Amino acid sequence: MNKIPDQQFPQDYNNPPIDKTFVEGSVPQQFMPDIKAGTRIKATQIDNTNPYSKSNTISGLKSPTDILPSGNEPIPLGSGTIVSVIGSGGMAKVYKIWNEKLEVFRAVKILIPGQTELKKRFDTEAKITAKLHHPNIVEIYNVGEWNELPYLEMEFIDGESLESFISKRGKLPDYVCSAIAIQIARALVYAHGQEFLIYGKNYHGVIHRDLKPANIMISTKGEVKLMDFGIARPTEASLHTQEGNIVGTMQYLSPEQLDGIDIDGRTDIYSFGAILYEMLTGTKTFPQDTITNLMKRKVMNDYRKFSEFDFSVSTALAKIAQKCLQLRKEDRYPTADALLLELESYHKANATEPPGKLLKQYLANPDSFVTSSKKFSIKVSPLVLISVAAIAAIGALVSLFILTGPQSIPEVQNTQTLTANHNTPPKSPDTQKAN
Repeated sequence: MNKIPDQQFPQDYNNPPIDKTFVEGSVPQQFMPDIKAGTRIKATQIDNTNPYSKSNTISGLKSPTDILPSGNEPIPLGSGTIVSVIGSGGMAKVYKIWNEKLEVFRAVKILIPGQTELKKRFDTEAKITAKLHHPNIVEIYNVGEWNELPYLEMEFIDGESLESFISKRGKLPDYVCSAIAIQIARALVYAHGQEFLIYGKNYHGVIHRDLKPANIMISTKGEVKLMDFGIARPTEASLHTQEGNIVGTMQYLSPEQLDGIDIDGRTDIYSFGAILYEMLTGTKTFPQDTITNLMKRKVMNDYRKFSEFDFSVSTALAKIAQKCLQLRKEDRYPTADALLLELESYHKANATEPPGKLLKQYLANPDSFVTSSKKFSIKVSPLVLISVAAIAAIGALVSLFILTGPQSIPEVQNTQTLTANHNTPPKSPDTQKAN
């Protein structure tokens, strides 16, 4: 292998754009959407950075994105032609393109004009993500420039973010939670254990640092994809957050991120716990609407207990979430591998379908999954109930025959017996749209 010239890791790597950084006295609103103006913090208004979410641009203000393609015209971009806009954020705008030669859709993330100081960070995201090849991580295909603006060409996901998924459905059935959680954990296991070369140096492991529902996609095929490694960094890189800056999304930040001290893979495990809690309950772990209240709750690790909800939650999954959310990283799962092992153990013991297949069935027919006050179950059709009743009637007749001897018993013909498996979602035809 040819030796790559040794390059210094970007000095500003822990100084991300304001939409990714929390500086004392300033909190980006897209990460705290319910923060009210008039609090002691500055209620800045910056677009949501999730490339698969629609922008919330402030009306009446001129945006740098205005000089970018509108998305309504078939302008060449990357390996294809623009079809539409997927989303826009404070750092980049994302387009859906059609590659005619390959006959596939792809997504192209382009840096917003005026962000030249962020080009190194954009380049670093490309370098890191390009080395991650896993079924549960969004794939990067190419990089380039459009009118001197850098872009990343990546896998297009036909689906929605986990943030949108939870917002529409609320609390998810326990088995659906484990199906999604397992796929996220698999992505973390891979990223945390990956060996790669970046800026001329070999590193082991990547910490995502911004794990949240908005950065996780649920495809129509039941696949879960982790994306947006914009502030990811190598595990052992000597990169320290500067005093006054906190990198990440406040509601999902680990205590060590808030303290600005050295972090490792257990930081992602804490954020994972907050996501699992949100799937199990339908509410954020820390839903406070002001930065002051949020910080107080996080410092005390004071979140609503699972037992305080008016519905039942899997005890096993609740314990997993609680262990991930421990204040001391030493009290959490030591590795993503250990976390995944426990999740898979729960899923195998309680669901007969693998995570991807179960999630696909849920997407095809969510009404067939019912979360009762006591346990997870599947709705039973009237045909099954009638058949079970018929079996019971036959059993009664057989018992009568044994007790009283041979008698004239009406003949029962063509009786179908069906059994209801309350732990297995019903099979549904494959109706998912291919990407």
